[in-house]
Amino acid sequence: MKKLTLVSIVIWLLSLIQSPVFAQALSRLSQPQHDLGLVANAGVSKQKLSSNGRYITFISDAGNLVAGDTNYADDVFVKDLVSGTISRVSELSNGSEMNATTVYRISRASDDGRFVSFMANADNLPMANGGYILYLKDMQTGTLVADSVNSTGTAAFNVDSFFSELEQSSDGRYVAFSSSDDIINNPSLSKNVFRKDRQANSYQLVSINHNGAAAGGAHIHDMSANGRFLTFYSDEEVLATNPNPALGMGYLRDMNFANTVMFHVDGNNQPIVFNNLLRSSVSNQGDVAFCSFSDDLVVGDSNTLSDVFVFDNGLVSRISLDGTQQQVTDVGCYIYYIQQQVEISDDGNKLAFIHGSNELTEDDNAAQFQAYTYDRNLNQTQLISQSAVGISANQDVLAVGMNADGSRSTIMTAATSLDHDLSTLIYNDLYLYSSNSNQLNGVALATEPVNHLISDAINPVLSADMAQVLYSSKAPNADPSGGIDTQDSLFIYNRESHSQSQLASFVKFKSHDMSDNGRYVVFVSDRFQPINSIELGAEYVFLFDQQTAQFSQIALGNSPKVSDDGQVVFVSDDDSLSPDDDNGTDDVYLYQQSNQQLSLVSKGLNNEAANSISFAPDIAGTGVNTWLVFASLASNLIANDDTPSVIDIFMLNWPQGIIQRVTETATGVGQAASSSKVAISSNTQHIIFDSYAQNLVAAAYPLNSLQAFSFDRTNHSFAVVSVNDTGNPHEGSVNILSLSVSASGRFVSYQTNGYFGNEEDQNDSGAVYLFDQIDGEVKRISQQLNGDELLLGSQYGFVQADDSVTPPLVSVVFNDRGELLDPRPNTAYQQVMLYQQGGAGVDLTMQVVGDGSVSGNLGYFCQADCENTYDLGTTLNLLAIADNAATFLGWSGDVCQDDNQSCTVVMNEHQSIQAIFSNDDVIFVDGFE
Repeated sequence: MKKLTLVSIVIWLLSLIQSPVFAQALSRLSQPQHDLGLVANAGVSKQKLSSNGRYITFISDAGNLVAGDTNYADDVFVKDLVSGTISRVSELSNGSEMNATTVYRISRASDDGRFVSFMANADNLPMANGGYILYLKDMQTGTLVADSVNSTGTAAFNVDSFFSELEQSSDGRYVAFSSSDDIINNPSLSKNVFRKDRQANSYQLVSINHNGAAAGGAHIHDMSANGRFLTFYSDEEVLATNPNPALGMGYLRDMNFANTVMFHVDGNNQPIVFNNLLRSSVSNQGDVAFCSFSDDLVVGDSNTLSDVFVFDNGLVSRISLDGTQQQVTDVGCYIYYIQQQVEISDDGNKLAFIHGSNELTEDDNAAQFQAYTYDRNLNQTQLISQSAVGISANQDVLAVGMNADGSRSTIMTAATSLDHDLSTLIYNDLYLYSSNSNQLNGVALATEPVNHLISDAINPVLSADMAQVLYSSKAPNADPSGGIDTQDSLFIYNRESHSQSQLASFVKFKSHDMSDNGRYVVFVSDRFQPINSIELGAEYVFLFDQQTAQFSQIALGNSPKVSDDGQVVFVSDDDSLSPDDDNGTDDVYLYQQSNQQLSLVSKGLNNEAANSISFAPDIAGTGVNTWLVFASLASNLIANDDTPSVIDIFMLNWPQGIIQRVTETATGVGQAASSSKVAISSNTQHIIFDSYAQNLVAAAYPLNSLQAFSFDRTNHSFAVVSVNDTGNPHEGSVNILSLSVSASGRFVSYQTNGYFGNEEDQNDSGAVYLFDQIDGEVKRISQQLNGDELLLGSQYGFVQADDSVTPPLVSVVFNDRGELLDPRPNTAYQQVMLYQQGGAGVDLTMQVVGDGSVSGNLGYFCQADCENTYDLGTTLNLLAIADNAATFLGWSGDVCQDDNQSCTVVMNEHQSIQAIFSNDDVIFVDGFE
């Protein structure tokens, strides 16, 4: 192994001198437990195959398809099926990344792979104006230019990015799109279809009416590979026919002869109106393949289903027929407006389409929408979305593509039953079918390994000792055993042992909770646990005791919360749970684990179920100091409810107490507006809730301004916790999407989106804040390490704190895609993040084995067994230095488990490391010395 020289060591150490950092740290808790190989860390959303069948273009927000992808955004990629290389199309001319955006439309690549077109609205692209612009990427030179521009190139036109397609000819000369700008002959700014001739730098209006003007209401469907024919949809008058073919007609335009005909016509060449025409595809000869609900296109169509048709020189024929050429009667062709569900080869002889019928072929199609090809010469339909052993896709095929001669087809699906060496079984993958080999194989996309969960890890909950984290995910690499499950499962991660285990599967989204002591877990599932193959037919609340490893099936319900002694509060609309419940709506119930007793909580003064919905319960305390809180619209929970149309927050000391209203003034006047969320601190003193009310505190803030409040149960006082930097209630339009409070009630976390105070929040997706009720400080914790706002959103937020140390150790778990870390995990999915501040410090335990030492910044040096304490979040840059005649063999322990001589350690928890060297005392060398 190569050793560092003394001079290089000195230079390296000097370069790492740094100032002490604040006592806070960010880290990612959701770590993969199983290596899936070089899989893409997100799926594809659209795909197109070049005419020669060599290139696939597609959109993906995966971050490991090419090196350096850190923009957390949709990008356009092209895969060369011959060389196997994958390249990112959506890069600026200088190679820099496109800012976060959504790419709706892409074109096929030109046959030489040089030109690809796409639509995007990123603000750092050429001529960006806030709208979607058409861009052209030259993959040979790397140049990216705005393509929907005027003849002088001084102004960019916006293009329609949602309903309309984007099509490019196989030689890259022509590009077709829809726009509401006055590109040519469109002074009314109606939506029309245009074709650009890049060679002549000119535009032509495609959706032209019989008077020579722009027809309007037009969306492009397809353009033939040679650029001659275009199909489009218009809900305005295009041809001078009787009846007026408005309200959704399909048209075919021949650009060579400036001729437009209708292809959505019956046997008498009459237009079919008031029927749903889906996407169409056109060949180089003007043959049009399409899917339609119409029963009037051909004689004998009586199945009232969507079918696949071909328009050929004025005649329409139906091709989605069974093996005996009879119509199918069970399911029609695929219905999706923003994916291509039917394709026709350039010569018009073959089709690829998506269909859900079991009757098209004798193959079992697993009751899903499958991909088929049809040979017009042989009049033969073939199922292509099946494995080598004949197992068809067990999830819907969403898009198809076909090359010029129909020998190759592409499909996109998240099916788990097809042949794909690197399938994640979670999101959409690409597949290539060859008619020559009659095989369907997955297309490999990733070039870099995955270092995170490849599905959302959501709703994290932290135990009071901050050692256990509970969350749900359907990521196939979250399970240590490598098990695959497309449903959400519950996982618990132990921060002390760095181990993770699966507790339950088939859990309802965001339905789980954990007691502060970490012993009890509750969740909702429609499967018996732990044998998830037994379906229950409805969603039940379950309690899991980690100490005894026992599951208890409680009752039909949702939104469960659990206390330290295993009491579970939840919501149910099952009136059979109590003889006093006959209101037919949601009520709050309590399950006592000690005696397995079930009790109705939300009772009115008449001792029967409340007269309206009750929801969002929480529980805290144990024994006689157990307190329940919940939200309710009921007006009979307390006497003289003066706000019967307002959702209030109520509290109840179980079991002796009576229901009291929290959201009322000291004089007993109810709040003037509604609440929807509530949480209670473990010591039962503080209740946190959201409200639009303006009569609970004296502070002034705008009407319709949702605030987060803290209620001190002991002295019946309110305080606003959703404050801005000046300590006043925020004045913006904010949604408060989650609330959490520490055990003592001192710290509150909440998620917002929209506008906070007088400053725009970092995005519309959400930010997580931490509020200290003692010093009044509010802090945005979901931000980059340098304090900059995030491009994407952070979610949830769950707080725990240890107030016994000074300063208090505060931990908040929340969801984020990881963009606030360095290096970024480059994922499209929410990960479990941990923010910490304060505390007495964390220990680094180092053991040097063999002949060597470890040096680092902040004066670190260790030559044997060492233990040092550092502020939370301190970064140590360590270097292993072998003695003369010795060699550094590598690190082991909590971090730096490799043989690189340098090691960076972020002190976000206690760390234990070994630096292993060989010995320099040689005893035998070819016998005795």
